[in-house]
Amino acid sequence: MRENKVKSVFSFDIPAQIIHKNESFYTPPFATSYNMFWQLRFKKNSNDPKFYALTLNAIPNPEEEISSSTWDDREKFSATLFMKNPDLSLDHGPLCASSSKDYEFGVEKFVSINELPKIGYITIGVWFNKIIIEYAKPEYLIPPRPWPKNLVEAWENELNKSDFADIQFNVNNKKIYARSSILSLRSEYFRKMIEGGWTETNQCDYDVKDNKVTNITSKSPDEGDGITVVIENSRYIDEQLQNWIPPQIHYKVNVTDVHEDTFLEMLRYLYTNNLEFDSTSLHKRPLDIFIIADKYLIPDLRQLAKSQIYKDLTVDNAAEILFGQVYEWDDLKKDVMKYVVSEFSKIRKTDGYKKIILNHVEFPAAVELMSELIKLLVPEDDNDRVPEEQEIFFEKEVIVDKNNVNNYLLRK
Repeated sequence: MRENKVKSVFSFDIPAQIIHKNESFYTPPFATSYNMFWQLRFKKNSNDPKFYALTLNAIPNPEEEISSSTWDDREKFSATLFMKNPDLSLDHGPLCASSSKDYEFGVEKFVSINELPKIGYITIGVWFNKIIIEYAKPEYLIPPRPWPKNLVEAWENELNKSDFADIQFNVNNKKIYARSSILSLRSEYFRKMIEGGWTETNQCDYDVKDNKVTNITSKSPDEGDGITVVIENSRYIDEQLQNWIPPQIHYKVNVTDVHEDTFLEMLRYLYTNNLEFDSTSLHKRPLDIFIIADKYLIPDLRQLAKSQIYKDLTVDNAAEILFGQVYEWDDLKKDVMKYVVSEFSKIRKTDGYKKIILNHVEFPAAVELMSELIKLLVPEDDNDRVPEEQEIFFEKEVIVDKNNVNNYLLRK
């Protein structure tokens, strides 16, 4: 069997004056495989400017960019960071648990500023082991070639234009137009709805006589009441004869449980593969997009939104997101729960967590989630106590974890 793992070194000679004149800089990217890129960062310690940090930073590939879990392929590596002039090294060891929230490895006080020469060059680098040798040229490299901008704009310009549409969505009384061919290709939900004639879709009727339909009364929002509509080739009038429908519309779909801004952003993604989250909006937040992508069976959009929810987690908001929003989806709950466990000693001190404790009856899954947290926080071999930093307090609430915990009284 051929040995296919080798050791590899990447190093960069940096002029000393660049280091002394800049608070932080990155090296050019380098790769350990066709889809795994890195950079070294040299930066002044923000808390103690007498020291510099040297770190190894992962550059996420397209799959990692949308992942909400750890990047397992990078955990196979061990790394040693080093410097010459002066000669220093740091054996970081295995690169464990890298993710979109934690992808920088190193030490904040790698070298004192007094040790760095004022002139000449300073070499910084990283030594990897277990680099896999490839025996064939890869089919592609990252980053992938982007879609031409004019192509994306062309498709976006067709969205919500009645002239190019054959579906009319009535989203909370707002009309939104789209093409069934695009939706069928991008969403299994829409494909089945269109091809199978689900009940929430009303297919418009044809009523043709001598290529014209005459004396049909409807209420056009632009033309007032009692208008006689003459349409060549076919008649499209809704069931209640209240709204005129453009002649080329074959389907009318009523949507009542989604805001029109959320629905339109989903359609924009289906048309262009582009997406814009707006955390300050009430309808285009990552969770809003996640929910609609989950409903309409758009897995790539769902994953993008899930990844953004994970990236937006902070110590201050994680508890409220877990207990108030994401518990209904097991995979999303798992990712958020993992973050809460990792930062629990800080999260338990936040206002959001304290609010949950004081008003836990307002959170439908509070008891169940607390029980799950106990299982993850308490060591498996500890059946008698909860360590002080892992205590979970619930006012007048007893939670029993039969596997790891014996009748803990959770009190405020």
